[in-house]
Amino acid sequence: MTGRIPLLVGGADDVRTQMILVAAHAAEVDVKTEAPKSAAAPELQFSDKKITYTGAILRFFGRFHESSEVYGSSFYESAEVDSWLDWALMELAEPPVRLEQAAQTLEKHLEQRVFLVGQRLTLADIAASLPLQRFQQQGLVQLGRATKRWLGTCLATEAACSVLSSAPPKGKAAAAATAAPSVAPVAAVAGATPMSSTPLLDRYSSCVGGRTEIKRIMLADGDGKSMVGQKVSVCGWVKTAREVVIDSGAKGFDSLKGKCSTGASMKCTGEVVASPGGKQAVEILVKDAGSEVVLFGGVDAKEYPLAKKGHSHEYLRSIAHLRPRSNLIGSVARVRAALAQATHEFFRSNNFLYVHTPLITAADCEGAGEMFQVTTMMAEAEKDGKPLPMANGKFDYTKDFFQKPAFLTVSGQLSVENYCCSLSKVYTFGPTFRAENSHTSRHLAEFWMIEPELAFADIVDDMNCAEDYLKYCVRYAMEHNRQDLEFFDDKIEKGLVKRLENLLAEPFARVTYTEAIDILLKESPTAKFQVPVEWGMDLGSEHERHLAEKVFKKPTIVYNYPKDIKAFYMRLNEDNKTVAAMDVLAPAIGEVIGGSQREERLDVLDRRITEMGLEPKDYWWYRDLRRFGSVPHSGFGLGFERLIMLTTGVENIRDVIPYPRYPGHAEF
Repeated sequence: MTGRIPLLVGGADDVRTQMILVAAHAAEVDVKTEAPKSAAAPELQFSDKKITYTGAILRFFGRFHESSEVYGSSFYESAEVDSWLDWALMELAEPPVRLEQAAQTLEKHLEQRVFLVGQRLTLADIAASLPLQRFQQQGLVQLGRATKRWLGTCLATEAACSVLSSAPPKGKAAAAATAAPSVAPVAAVAGATPMSSTPLLDRYSSCVGGRTEIKRIMLADGDGKSMVGQKVSVCGWVKTAREVVIDSGAKGFDSLKGKCSTGASMKCTGEVVASPGGKQAVEILVKDAGSEVVLFGGVDAKEYPLAKKGHSHEYLRSIAHLRPRSNLIGSVARVRAALAQATHEFFRSNNFLYVHTPLITAADCEGAGEMFQVTTMMAEAEKDGKPLPMANGKFDYTKDFFQKPAFLTVSGQLSVENYCCSLSKVYTFGPTFRAENSHTSRHLAEFWMIEPELAFADIVDDMNCAEDYLKYCVRYAMEHNRQDLEFFDDKIEKGLVKRLENLLAEPFARVTYTEAIDILLKESPTAKFQVPVEWGMDLGSEHERHLAEKVFKKPTIVYNYPKDIKAFYMRLNEDNKTVAAMDVLAPAIGEVIGGSQREERLDVLDRRITEMGLEPKDYWWYRDLRRFGSVPHSGFGLGFERLIMLTTGVENIRDVIPYPRYPGHAEF
């Protein structure tokens, strides 16, 4: 070959070729490809030399750019990558010999990790995930929850998607008949286990002499049976589940009398034994020598607000400082944390940059004026016993802290757009505020928003990203929080798990606003909507849910809305009546995502700002983006609490946020 771009000679359906191409993409190295003339291991060719071993080719791309972190971000991480790379090329080679043992090694290592090494995709992940996916598709291996989550994360990265989306499908029989044996590097050692494993003990529990989390025991092999006979120490608060059994002869038992009711905190040291009950496989027996119980904090059962009986969701809100101890809020908290983690993993794996946008702003993103004002004038006037400063019959904001009207942000979008128009793909994830005097189960005064912005992207790209993100989060929860979702399925929404599986099963429906109105008009006689349907209206929850639940029976994206019901920054379509806006509607929820292609034409933007009754001068910095190197760009916003409601089936938004803020309620 000639030129400086290397040529990769390898079969498109060869997993080794796919590994190399993903590594090249992740390392941002251009490579040409050519099919081999005969079955052989992939080979990287240059004008005067060639590299023949898969491991060597992967390392070549890993070292191509000094700034690349695909080989690890430190000397130690690079050593870890080498260890896992050698292990994967040996243990996951075709035909697999110790596949079940390899899967167990990965599951143990990934239990509390996102990637095999460090905080991002490396050669280690690439070398292990692609062959493992092939074996899973062939039905040769069953993967644990942690490994499934990791595999989904790896395959969702931009590097993997760009290669695998164009790779030809390969069936089970075909794979067995044509797969060539992998070439393992000389340094690989048969049966070797890579560096590091997750310790059983919580490393930050020296205060109590070390402890093991109960969930770690329950998630061990055989639902904990593999730990039978081991001595462990657990700490926590007393509930009604039979996970720890304390014998009356155990050391420290007398200290529990009259104090060990629901809510008490203690440490129990005992032996893991098989449980005689049917609800769980094992329990901890505190009985013999070496076993003991230590009471940290007792509880008077008569005063404890969370008795064993069930409590209404409304009552739990009144004791928000204790409600995390309830099964409902505990499960919500775990799913909320998982979805936040999934959010960052999705955007980071797709090369988005996380930007912190300000909470205090002088701009009204939505143009609705429902904002909380930030001022120090009232406190100063009250302190000095003087009236508020006035000028021409209005408050004199030049005397205020910011010397102009300032508010809590309703959206980080306008701020994050600035970074989008410099750094290409960005997102913000933080609290936002709306001063809406609303008492519905769907609105809060303070809530969290995820808002990505994509440069060089139109409304179609925006819809694709929104669908991919939503599916990624739901899949993450399904794999990482299955027990919590089964609890919600049993106690909150029957059929929840099936609904989530359906969400992942096929592409979302897509329909224009005008088409949606036509459908709703035809459905009106039988649907009997409370609000009559007409073109130009803002779709209500009943209309949104009807489209998603009754018409399409799956998540539905409605796009190209009338300009008069949308914000000034949304791109005006050629018809001058609609804007390139879209909403993602989900069954049981309604709108969960709203987004648009942004208006990149300065003259049109100015006209839209004026039409909305806003002052162009207040958005001078936003207008500058259109004056200096304007580009097509798009973005969307997702209310994080709406995502949690969709994933858990919880119907009231006040129950999916730790401390809900709504009219008349700002306690805790």
